[in-house]
Amino acid sequence: MALITSMTSHSFLSHRELREAEINKTLKTGMHKAVAVVKRDAIMDCPYHTSRLRNSIDDRVEEDGMLGIVGTDVEYAGFVEMGTSKMPARPYLFPALEKNRKRIKELLKSG
Repeated sequence: MALITSMTSHSFLSHRELREAEINKTLKTGMHKAVAVVKRDAIMDCPYHTSRLRNSIDDRVEEDGMLGIVGTDVEYAGFVEMGTSKMPARPYLFPALEKNRKRIKELLKSG
């Protein structure tokens, strides 16, 4: 009895390489979901007067999926988040991260 199998590109990868690729895909998918959750809550919690700061909050995931970023390029965002000597802090980014810390871990594990 002869056994016939098809050769795919996966046939040339080791089990370890396939597992690493699967883990990386899961991590990247989870990271995209995690930054979306943090972004949503940061937008909801962001103080606003003109909505410029709120509308500028964005997210991105680095190519390898190992780094997710939620932030803004509005020049006064740091003053709002951290406060100044004349203005109390009104944080929205850090609390969004802290509020979702457990969820982020779950998303990174499950993809």
